Amino acid sequence: MRELKAGAIDIVVGTHALITSDVTFSSLGVVVVDEQHRFGVDQRAALREKGSVNTSMTRDPDLLVMTATPFRAPQR
Repeated sequence: MRELKAGAIDIVVGTHALITSDVTFSSLGVVVVDEQHRFGVDQRAALREKGSVNTSMTRDPDLLVMTATPFRAPQR
């Protein structure tokens, strides 16, 4: 956790545990969310807030949201 807070770790893969107050990011630039339906508005807001905790930056991290919901191709 110290390395994450210090910015020594570039990539973190995790679960909802990354939203807890125990986890601090030095600079959170990109968030990738898989299974959108299990990750609500409040959780995304919590990650956005973590994006500039240790810096004077007020920039939100970029957010990529993925879903497993299939879609049908148009019939030809």
